[in-house]
Amino acid sequence: MINDEKYNYDKLVDEITGCLNLKQFLMKKIVLIKELNNRIDINIINNLFNQNIQVEMIDERELYLITETFYKMLLDKEFFSKLNESQRQLKIDLNPELYFTEDEIRKYKNSLWIEEEKHDFKTIIFKNVQFLKEGVYSGVIDFNYILDLREKGFLFYNIDCQRETEKSKWRGMYIEKAKVFSKSIKEISQSMATDEYIPTDIAINVPSNGNEKFHVIEKGDNLYDIVIKIDKDTVLNLIDGNHRTTGGSIARNICKREGKEFILNMGVKIMNLDPYWARHYIFQESKKNPLDETLTKAMEISIENKIAFYMNKGNTSENPLSGRLGRELKDVKYLNKLTTLYIFADSLKYFNLNEYDVIQEDKVKYYLKDYFKYVLSFQRSEMKDIKQSRDKSYALNMNMFRGYIYIASKLMNDGDWKRKLIAVLEKIDYKKGGALEEMNLNKNEISRINIKKFEEYLDKIMEGADR
Repeated sequence: MINDEKYNYDKLVDEITGCLNLKQFLMKKIVLIKELNNRIDINIINNLFNQNIQVEMIDERELYLITETFYKMLLDKEFFSKLNESQRQLKIDLNPELYFTEDEIRKYKNSLWIEEEKHDFKTIIFKNVQFLKEGVYSGVIDFNYILDLREKGFLFYNIDCQRETEKSKWRGMYIEKAKVFSKSIKEISQSMATDEYIPTDIAINVPSNGNEKFHVIEKGDNLYDIVIKIDKDTVLNLIDGNHRTTGGSIARNICKREGKEFILNMGVKIMNLDPYWARHYIFQESKKNPLDETLTKAMEISIENKIAFYMNKGNTSENPLSGRLGRELKDVKYLNKLTTLYIFADSLKYFNLNEYDVIQEDKVKYYLKDYFKYVLSFQRSEMKDIKQSRDKSYALNMNMFRGYIYIASKLMNDGDWKRKLIAVLEKIDYKKGGALEEMNLNKNEISRINIKKFEEYLDKIMEGADR
């Protein structure tokens, strides 16, 4: 590939990653699949769009063919007209001739995909693993098998169980993806390709949901075989090892180009844990490699974090907060999340939860679903443009949700809570420069003094609603 200062491999990876997140390209996925039929494995295309694999993991031939097809789409007038001004620059910046040499273009342009011998990746077997504790096993495996699972999209990087994500601005929009350090990936891939890499452990989890097909076969001498059947209830999450698997794919492609066999054994932890406990594994590992502070707080083991995690799941028809709680402060700023998991969880302390009281836990969860349907319905005009709302009002300020939960805790056992809630919401002075201004709600973390002022302000309003 051409390694120009402006146009190079890293630039192309960024552009293709951006295109995969762009609605206009996503709507043309079927066209892309048809165009590349018999030229690229359809699983690779689907997994790129689903973000189950990263652009760095595909080989040079596949990268060329996708670049060429995206570039052809940009030449279509109707397609081009739907892009913003910055995205239209892709008509120049995505020209394959800027990244690939003439010889490479001739080589890849009409190349066909040679389907390898079929392998049943829906039945995954880890042999001779050891039992560490309930739901946790450890073993050694040919890393090629892990890379195959990842590249075929059967093992994927679940963002809900991950370390920090990366929010990058790309041509007028923000893109969220797993946070990667390109320098680290290059160093890992080089050391793996030259057989200098010292093996470490990666971690895989099959989320426990009661229906997952996770079978343990005892062999004696503390050795077991793990058999996993992939179906609608069973998925394979990579929860630690994204840089190493991405680097491994690059290293394997390097070896392929050089006519060498890629050989590497790796340690692997195979887990069958509830997603909440899988997140705790990352929290535990963060003690070695510190994470963003708000993300670390949201991963600690507590009943409040457990409920906050639950409130961020499901579908919006049943749960109005589904997918709307950010893992980090940056999610609120760049991805228009309503508040952070940490702020939400910290505010749940108003309910005086008992971690051993399952009845109370369920009661609070179901109540909050109904409660926030009313809150977000009341703020429906603000929800149309969250960024604009935050510029002129505190209605959707991330710390305002601390207030909403405070109100919820006061009204939970009131049979007339719906009417009183609307009465309270109508009386709050949301405007900038108003009563809430002096409480510094715009701070990333408001002080205990200002939280107390906020509570007292809401108490006065609630007293009026009782009359």
